[in-house]
Amino acid sequence: MIAAYRILFGLTFFLLFLSSKGHEETNMTEYLKMPSILKLDDYDTCLYHNPDGNGIYCLSYVEVVPNTTSENWRIIEKYSSLPRHRFRHDILFIGTCIKRCKDLANNLDEQEFNEFYVGSAQHQEIVDHYALVHDNLEYRKAYDELINKCLNHEYQHKYELKLRSNIEYCIDSSKEQLWDTAHFIFLIILASIVCLCIFSTGYDYYLKFSATQDNGNAFFTTKFITKKDRLLTAFSLKRNYLKLHSNTRGTDDDLNFLNGIRTVFNTLVIHAHIVMGLITRGSTNEIFFETYQLNNFTSFSANCGRIVNGMFFLMSTFLLKISFEKKSPITPKSSWRSCVGVFWKFLIYRYLRLVPGYALIILYNASFYGNQIDSPIWKHLTGQDHKFARINWWKNLLFINNWSLIDSTMPITWYLAADMQIFIIFLIVLIIIAKKPHFKKLIYGILFLFSLLYPAILLIIYKIQYHAGFLMLYYQIMFMTKANDIENIGMTPLTKIDICLLSIITAEIYLKLKANIKRRSYKGVFKYELGCWISFMMFYGFLNINYNSENYTISILMAVFNTNIIFFFGCIVILAFSMKLGGFIRNILSSNSMLKNARISYPVYLWHIAVLRIIMSLHKQPADVNNLTIPLYFFLTISISNMVATIVAIVFEYPIAEIVNSFIGTTPKITEKSKSK
Repeated sequence: MIAAYRILFGLTFFLLFLSSKGHEETNMTEYLKMPSILKLDDYDTCLYHNPDGNGIYCLSYVEVVPNTTSENWRIIEKYSSLPRHRFRHDILFIGTCIKRCKDLANNLDEQEFNEFYVGSAQHQEIVDHYALVHDNLEYRKAYDELINKCLNHEYQHKYELKLRSNIEYCIDSSKEQLWDTAHFIFLIILASIVCLCIFSTGYDYYLKFSATQDNGNAFFTTKFITKKDRLLTAFSLKRNYLKLHSNTRGTDDDLNFLNGIRTVFNTLVIHAHIVMGLITRGSTNEIFFETYQLNNFTSFSANCGRIVNGMFFLMSTFLLKISFEKKSPITPKSSWRSCVGVFWKFLIYRYLRLVPGYALIILYNASFYGNQIDSPIWKHLTGQDHKFARINWWKNLLFINNWSLIDSTMPITWYLAADMQIFIIFLIVLIIIAKKPHFKKLIYGILFLFSLLYPAILLIIYKIQYHAGFLMLYYQIMFMTKANDIENIGMTPLTKIDICLLSIITAEIYLKLKANIKRRSYKGVFKYELGCWISFMMFYGFLNINYNSENYTISILMAVFNTNIIFFFGCIVILAFSMKLGGFIRNILSSNSMLKNARISYPVYLWHIAVLRIIMSLHKQPADVNNLTIPLYFFLTISISNMVATIVAIVFEYPIAEIVNSFIGTTPKITEKSKSK
C-alpha cells in the first residue's frame, strides 16, 4: 500500500510539473509589422572588411515616437501595454556602422538629410546610465545626430515611424585595448596560484613518500595536525581533488537532503538566468519569450524567482540555528562581552569563507571581462559589471550592493548581500534569545508582525503592485528603470524576515524531535509519509498559482500572505525530510552526486553568468530562438560552469578555506592515519 501511494503521488507530481498553462493568442500578422527590438548592422564588415581597414560601430538606445496616425504605432502601443510578460516594443537597440551612415549622408542633399533628425531619447535615467557605464560622451558628440538621421531615414520609409536615439557605446577598431593595473593584478594572482599549487602538490607528495607506510590515496584524505603542514599542503591539487570528490559529509545524516535541495534550486536559478540572459541578448522572434513564461516549468523557475531564492534563505537560517545550538556558545550566564565575541567569531568566519571566491570574479570583471569577446552586443551585456567592478567593488565585498543595484557589479549577487544581512540579523536574534530566553516569544512576535506589515507598507509608499515574477522591461534594458522598486521590494533582507523566522522555528522543532526521538523512527509510518507527500504537493501547487493581480488591494494581500503560505508548507517538507520521510525524492536529494554538485554550487553561481554571456556572444547577429535553444544553452552553461567551478574550487576556494580553518577553525583529531605520517 505504501508503494502504491508513492507511485500515485510521484505520477501526480510528474504530470503537474509537465502540464502547460494556456497561451495568450497573438495576431502574428500584425505582430510581425513591428520593428525588431534588436537590429544589428554586420559587425565584421563594418570594422574589418572595408577599404580603410578600420571602422566605428555604435549601438544606440532608441525610443519610438508616438504617432496615432501610424498603423504600426498602434500595434506597438497595443502589445507594449499588455501584461507583464510582453516586451516594450517602443524601445529598441540598433547597431549601426558609421561608414554606412556617412555614405548615406553623402548621397543625400544636406538639407533633406537634416530633416530626418528627430532628437535624443527622452528617458534620461537610461541615457545617463549608459553615459556613466561606457564613458561615451566623445562618441555622442561626434555621431549621435548622424545616427539619428540615418535611423529615421530607414524607419520612416519602412515603418512610418520616427525615432529618438542616443549612443550607448561605440567600438573603434583603430583603438587598441590597453591593459591597466587591474589586468596585471589578476595575472599576478593567477601566476601566484599556479606556483602555489605546484609547490604545495610537490610538498604533499614529499610527505607521502617520507611516511613510514604507504596508504595510497588515503594519505591525501588525512588531515594534518600541525598548522605548518596544513598551510603548506593547502594548495595541493591531489588533496583538494580528493576532498571535492569525497563521500564524507559535513552535516548530520538527517540533513544530507539539503545538498540536493541546494543543487536543484541552484539549477533552477541558472535556468531562470539563462532565460533572462537570452531576453537581454535579443532574438529574431521576440514572441517566443513573451509566450515562454506561460508554461509551468518557467513559472516555477523564472516567475517564482523570489520563492526559489527564498529556499536558500530558508536553508541558510535553518543551518545557522542548528550550528548555533550545537556549539551552544551563549547561556543566560554569559556576559555581554562574550556575546559580542561570539557574534564577531561567527561573522568573521562566514565572511572569510565567502569573500575569496567572490573577490576573484570581481577582479576578473574589472580586468579582462570588459573586452573579452569581440562582439557588437558584448559591451551591452557586460558594461555595467565591468565598470562598477572597477569603481564600486567595495559595495560587493561589504555585502551592501543589494541596496544600490543600479551602480554595482554583478546584480545577481544581491542574494549574497541579502543573505549576509539576514545572517547578521538572526545571529543577533539567536544571541539575545540565548542570553535572555524569556524574551523569545516577544521577539518572534515582533518579527512576525513586521514581516507581514513591511511589504504592504512598501507597496503603499511606492504606489506599485506586487508581482511574483519579473518584468520583461528590466531585462530588455538591463535593470535600468524603477530600480528602487525592485531593490526595496524584492532584494532587501527586511522582506525575507518571514521566511527566515519560519526556518528558525522549523530548526527548533527538528532539534526537539531529534532530542526526544529515542530511536523512534517516523520513516515508513503511513500517516507521516502521507503528510509529507501532501505538504510537498501543496508546496509545489502554491508555487504555480498566479499571484499577480491588477487589483491594488489584492496585490497588497498577495505581498503579505503568499510567501508565508508557500514556505509554511516548505518548512513542513524540510522537517519531514529531516525525519527521513519523503521516500525516493529524499533518497535522490541525499545522494553522493548531489553532495558533489552542492560543493561547487557557490562557484557555479558566481561564474555561470560570465559563461552564459560568452556563449551568447559567439553569435554576432540576433538568432532565432525555439524550444530547443534554451535546453541547449542550459546544457552548455551548466557543463562549462561546472568545469570552471571545479577548477576554482580545487585551486583557490578549498586552499583558502583550509588556510582560514588552520587559523580560526578547530584542530583535526589525531587518528591512526595521521600518526603514520
